Amino acid sequence: MAKPRPRKLKDVDPELTAYLDINELKAIGGDEYTIKAMSPDTGVPPCVECGGPTENHGRFDKILIDIVSVDRQKQFARLHYYFYKYRCLNKVPGHENCNALFQKQVGFVSSENAKITRRYEDEIMRLAMYESLTDVRRDMKSYIVKGHQKDLISKPAMSKVIKRWVDDKDEHRVFIPPVALLMYTYHSFFNDFIVVADVEPHSPCRIIEVIPTVSEAGIRSFFSKIDIGGLLAIVVDCNPVLYETVKDIVPRSKVMVDTDSLRRILRDEFKIFVYERLKRYQKYVRELFLAGPDEQASISNEDRAKMRRLQKNDDKLENAYSAYAGLYVLLQKHRDISELTSWKNVLDEANKNTFVLTISYMETYLEELARYRQGAHPKEGDSIYDEIYSLNRRIETHFPISTDDVFRARMLYSDFSNLMDKKWHGIDVSELKSIIDNMIKTGGLEEHER
Repeated sequence: MAKPRPRKLKDVDPELTAYLDINELKAIGGDEYTIKAMSPDTGVPPCVECGGPTENHGRFDKILIDIVSVDRQKQFARLHYYFYKYRCLNKVPGHENCNALFQKQVGFVSSENAKITRRYEDEIMRLAMYESLTDVRRDMKSYIVKGHQKDLISKPAMSKVIKRWVDDKDEHRVFIPPVALLMYTYHSFFNDFIVVADVEPHSPCRIIEVIPTVSEAGIRSFFSKIDIGGLLAIVVDCNPVLYETVKDIVPRSKVMVDTDSLRRILRDEFKIFVYERLKRYQKYVRELFLAGPDEQASISNEDRAKMRRLQKNDDKLENAYSAYAGLYVLLQKHRDISELTSWKNVLDEANKNTFVLTISYMETYLEELARYRQGAHPKEGDSIYDEIYSLNRRIETHFPISTDDVFRARMLYSDFSNLMDKKWHGIDVSELKSIIDNMIKTGGLEEHER
């Protein structure tokens, strides 16, 4: 005999319901720490497996740890959640009964087996964006109600929450068939990673993925999730693993190499030379030589004179600086790519050894660098590569060393206001910059704290 259908909720506590502040639930008893609640939707649903009729299988309950606000102060609370399970009654001739047993899906927990609410998980993530898990637990100790220390979960449990939280957001991404992609490699903390951005005409550049390793397997895994048939172009940087893998996936004619990434290689090689050549001098003196042409105007006359004296007394420094500045201008001003060959041909042996990687990449990627120049690239002075590079450096400088999951969350999911959208399409690079700057202002580390 079928069990009776559940009736409309009685004894709803409006004040405690408002205090609980979960739209899907009505409080039916308890107090500020122990809240008993149910969904007001007590209708018997069709089977989630076959759509057939079901019966009420009985009322069950589970205890979840939640976070509520008392006089604007957060504290842990025990949510006693009561719910019904249902069993399918569908009988198909010639087949076994469906007999599925299920409960209605709700949004305030991430899974049926969860022991904490989504609100608890979100609080962990908000804090983990700024600080280490040790500091997250330190801050959340203030939420503990006396005598209930176990409401604060352990660091290993928090790590699992973070991974589950990021995986859940990953599931809600929608990869719209891209027209063009940017794929840039960067180094952060202890790992290399790839930032993937979707660029469409007349639309902002949006970061759509962070691959937490620079490997052929990671790159191929990403491309398996998207439709590459409509791709017109893929812009990569000078990383050979990325370049060779992409070139193997799509026709080489669609691959471009961003000249701004070559400029970064040039700068890094010259930095090694300068730091070795001027190791007896202060760091700020060495940094003067790394300034690009657009930054030279801000150098004081005194420092400019100091640079001239050092070059006058060191022919190798003067020649290397001249070569560095010359190519920097060619790359930054989007000059004709053929001038790169002319620049290389006039280098002496010493400078060829100083800029060995720059020359190697220039020769290997000349066709792709030229294609990038001829195609749609940022206007002079604008560099998506440098913008994302700067974002990475700001995260690395102002936030604690983190796991891959936390780093991906900072790059992809820092905008909590847009995460309710079940179809997440990426984050605008300029918006992410504003969010990261605001995060640094409100909770980031100072450089000397690392």
